[in-house]
Order: sequence, then C-alpha cells, then structure tokens
Amino acid sequence: MSTFMKSMKCASVLVVMGVGAVSCIDEAYDLSNGIDTTVTIEGNISAPIGSTAFMQVGDFLSLDGENSALVKDENGNYVLEIEGSGTSYEYTLPDVKVGNFLNSGERMEFNIDAPYDGIDLDGHSLSEFELPEGGYHIPADIVLFPDEIHSFTSEMQEIAIEIDEELPEEVTGIRNINLDMDITIEFSMNMGPIATTDDFLVDFPDYLVFAESSDYTMLEGNILTDFSGRTFDTSAPYSVTLKLISIDFSKMSPGQGVVNGKIAISDHVLVGSETETVFSFNPYEIQSANSGYLPAVVCLTANITASDPIIKDAEISISPDIAVDDQEFEISGIPETLTGNGTVLDIYNPQIELDIVNPSPFNLGLSADLVAFKDNEELHRISIGGAENPISIEPGNGHLFISARGASVPDVLDGTFYKDIVIEDLTDLIKNIPDKIAVMNIRMTAPEDQYGTIIPNDTYNFTIGYGLSAPLAFGPEMKVETSIVTDGLQGGSSDSPEDGNSGNTDIDGDGIPDEGQPVGDSGSGMEIDPSSNASVEISMIFSNAIPLDMTVTAVPIDVDGNEMTDGPQITVEGFVKGGSVQQPADSPIVLRTSAVADDIDRIDGFSLKLTVSAPQDASLQGIPLNESQGIQLKDIKLYLNGKISTTLSYNSEL
Repeated sequence: MSTFMKSMKCASVLVVMGVGAVSCIDEAYDLSNGIDTTVTIEGNISAPIGSTAFMQVGDFLSLDGENSALVKDENGNYVLEIEGSGTSYEYTLPDVKVGNFLNSGERMEFNIDAPYDGIDLDGHSLSEFELPEGGYHIPADIVLFPDEIHSFTSEMQEIAIEIDEELPEEVTGIRNINLDMDITIEFSMNMGPIATTDDFLVDFPDYLVFAESSDYTMLEGNILTDFSGRTFDTSAPYSVTLKLISIDFSKMSPGQGVVNGKIAISDHVLVGSETETVFSFNPYEIQSANSGYLPAVVCLTANITASDPIIKDAEISISPDIAVDDQEFEISGIPETLTGNGTVLDIYNPQIELDIVNPSPFNLGLSADLVAFKDNEELHRISIGGAENPISIEPGNGHLFISARGASVPDVLDGTFYKDIVIEDLTDLIKNIPDKIAVMNIRMTAPEDQYGTIIPNDTYNFTIGYGLSAPLAFGPEMKVETSIVTDGLQGGSSDSPEDGNSGNTDIDGDGIPDEGQPVGDSGSGMEIDPSSNASVEISMIFSNAIPLDMTVTAVPIDVDGNEMTDGPQITVEGFVKGGSVQQPADSPIVLRTSAVADDIDRIDGFSLKLTVSAPQDASLQGIPLNESQGIQLKDIKLYLNGKISTTLSYNSEL
C-alpha cells in the first residue's frame, strides 16, 4: 500500500494572492487598525497539484518482497517459481529362466535291424554262426568280397526339448532370449567302421540360433551337417560342441512360447535322416576289424549333454504397475496482494515441468493427479495422462512441459526429449493461490505390445523432479484488489518541514516528497464556513504502463488514517485501461464528494480501491508483468465549491 500527500489548502494561495495585493495601493489604509480583515468567498476555487513520480509495478503490487516465490527472469519478467523436492523409484527387472531344456545326459540309440541282407556268405547262412549274445562270428575261412559296399537306413530319432517355466507376473511376452549354452553331442557305434552319408544330420528347431564356428558347420543356422563321409567306429567316438546363443520366440509355432504366464515349449531335435541312405559299410572291413564278429543289431548311440544356460538379456514386453510415492511442494512467499480474499490469479499460461530420468529400455506411460490444497482442503484436481491415454516417457532424460496454452519446446535437444502437453484447465490449479500442490497417484506402465531388451535382475532408478513456473501474465478471470491511499488534505504532517514531508506527493511511501510536486500551504488560515455545504472534486490522468485494466472506487479517510465508513460518499468516474511501457494508456479519472463543511473538514484523504483485471485489449493479453512497467498519476487538479473564509495579510513596512 502506497501513500501520497496533497494539501487541499494550496487553493487558499489563490485567494491570498488576489486580496493581499490591496495593501500596496494606498498607505492610508491601515488594516491593523481595527479593520476586519476577514474575507469570505463563495464559489469555485481550483488549484493544480501536479503529477506523481512513476511507480514501478513491483512497488505498486508489492512484488519484490524478501523470500518471495516471485523471481525475475533475465528479461525482468516476474515469474512464480516453485521447485519440488522430487522423488526416485527403484525397479528391478523380472528374471527370465529357461532351465536345461535339452534333458542333459540323454542317450539315444539307433538300432539298425538286419543290416546284412544281401551279403554273400559263400553259400552259408548267418544262422549257422549265431552266438548267444545275438551276434555272428564269421569263420576265417569264409571270405567276404572286399569290394562289396552295403547301405542301410534308420528311423529318425528325437531329442526332446521341454521348457515349462513360470514367468514373473509383469512379463507379458518374449521375442528373444540371448544366452550362452554349450550343447555337446557324442556319437559312438557298437561296430565299425560305418560311414554316414550326406543325408545324416542333426536338425534343431529354427528358433534355436547357434554361433558360427570353425569347429562345425550349420546349414541355415540350425542344421548340423558335419557328417558327410564321417566314419564311426567302436574305438573312435565322434563328438561336437555347439554354442547356442539365442532363442527366437518369434519363429515358434502357435501354442509354443509364452502361454498363460509360462514359457511353454514342447518340441524336439531330429537326428538321422528321412531318406533311405543313411549309413554305409563294407562287411569285409568289419569282419577284419572285429575278428569276424558281426553284431546282430547295429547300434549308433548319441549322448547329449548341455550346460546350464546363462541368460544374458531378453527382449520382452512387460506390464509393470509402478506406483511412486505422492509428492508435494509448498507455495509460500507470495505477496499478500496476490493472496487476499477475492483474488483470482488466472495465470495466462502456467507451466508445470517434470524432469524425468527413465533408464529402462521401455517407453513408459505416466499418469498422475495434480491436486491443489489450501488449509488442508482440496481446491482443485487435474488428471494428467490417465489409464486410457498415459503420457509416453521415452528411455533416457526427458522434460515434460504441462501448460494451459502450450510451451515452445524442441522435440529433442542434446539427447534429451521434450514434450509439450496442453491441459487447458491447468490455470484452475492456482487461481486461488493454494498452500501446496501435490502430485498424487503417480503410476508408470508399459504398453503390452512394446518390447525392450532387458538384463534380468538389473535395477533401474527412475527419478522425477517437479517444478512450477508461471510468468505473471493473466487470463480473462484474473482479479486482484489493491489500493493507493492519499492523505494530507488537512495539512497533516506538512505543518512542519522538519518532519520530512512538506506536503509533496509521496507515492512510494519513503517519506521523501516526489520530485516536481508543489508544497502545500498549511498556514493560510482558510476555513470552510461550517454552515455551508461544500463539494470537492479531484481530477487526474491515470497513466498505466501495466498490461492490466483497473476499476477505481474510493473511500474517504480521516486525519487518523481510518476509513470513514460513515463519512461522505465518493463517486468515481472513469476506467483505467491497460497499457505498455512503449505506449502507456492515459485514462481520465475524477473523484467527487459533497457534504456539509464539518464532514469535509474531517476528510484528510482518499483510499483509491483498485480492482485489477486482465486487459480487454487482446494485444496485451499474455504479456507478463515486468519490472519496467508501472503507473503514474498526472495532471492532478483539485476543485473546491463552497463558502470559504480567509484573513487578509498586510505589510507594515509599506
């Protein structure tokens, strides 16, 4: 609240100047010799008072208090800045297991019945040589043809693949698992030498992906083909170790993969061939190598061993429901001018900034409620995001700007993503300045159809920082009430020039008269006739360089500085239009009051009540308050209408 002082009795100067000149006309008249020097004037008296100093908006609206939440940016604009403490949340990614799905240690036997069909035993039957253990011993005098090659087939054998692992609840799908798993297959024969043909192979499902290696050859990435012409013998088993590096779930047939919250795979590896020619041998060589012994059944044994899989990472989809603790930030240090009863602080474009670090590989959906509280009562609640339309939080660092009319932000800058989210009723959150704003019901989810690569059991630390930034530019519902008090119409402290106030305008309240103002004359002896009615009118030009409109009302105050609720009524004509520093708006304002002399004598000033509102001029809307803006009362004039008495002065030396 600011004060400027005016001495209404400066009007008496006009009277004294006009009447006092009589003493210079004729020395024969001695005004001190019993002559009544009282002069009564009835009518209009006017006096120019001058102009006030320019009052900056920071003083006018008391915006520059200590420890205020209002700050000035680099351009001198006033901004409501409030920082929250922020929060963090640790989320441990789910573990994904597949188990030892190849049944490590399984043995398979390829039994080849009657492989000797067609062998010429020089007229002898094999039954002649059958031994108790089911083999045949060919006497040395029975010579087989050395160049006779025989071939035979075997049914395809299967190595079972079985995975039945429960998945963590939040895992909804798997595309790929990268792992490290050794699979060793060792082949041995109960006779030999027997060679394999081109058709012998080990066929893994195509969703098992193996590393390339010089130790083996894989056809199409999943078919082991290192058996063409390879010879198996009783004394020389053959083994190969394969390096399994991933399981590609996208290649699995329906019903395999992620089923009902499990990894459910029931499949097999095929060993052998479906063609007729699989093995070949020369009976003569077998006879020679085995002292004439031929087993009744040829048996190829495959022994499978596998290491426990080490999961490196997994490309999965998750549906986590990450609940973050409620956060709040207090709003304090707001000037009383902006928090009084009836104040509506319709900020033109408030912004709530969320600084978010999302270290996960997922685009998370953020939803929350912004809630304003005053005296622990909820004033207003705004939902951001929501279950149906959450705000997408990309991996990495990000800034979310939630505003009423949009923010000018880039999409990505220096690896940080920005999002401009418009919520039109955000202004309602701070219209009636709350004590605090809480961010509640904070949840982060991930779309079920989104996949990201995770390292099981890794912990991600999500952080969210909060801040409110509201440049003091106002919307159409803005309403702030303030006042300017004028006093000193009865002379007041202007009686003594030693008190620091000689009747000049003191709009900034520092006790020092503003420059260029006339000194009031408090000792002229002018009095209003107590039996008469009188009226007072003060006119001025309200020069407004603030982008806000103002409606003016006035209440008289007495010599004690109290509002005269029972005193004369003051009418105000005029409306103060908003303006700018470059082009202030000059609006004429007139104050009028009329009462009996006794009531007029009680008036020592006026309290100008200003209801400040958003500008009607659309070009001024959205312009923030700036330290260079302000107001000035110019060309102030006083008009007095009534019966006034004064005492003529004389000069005894004339």
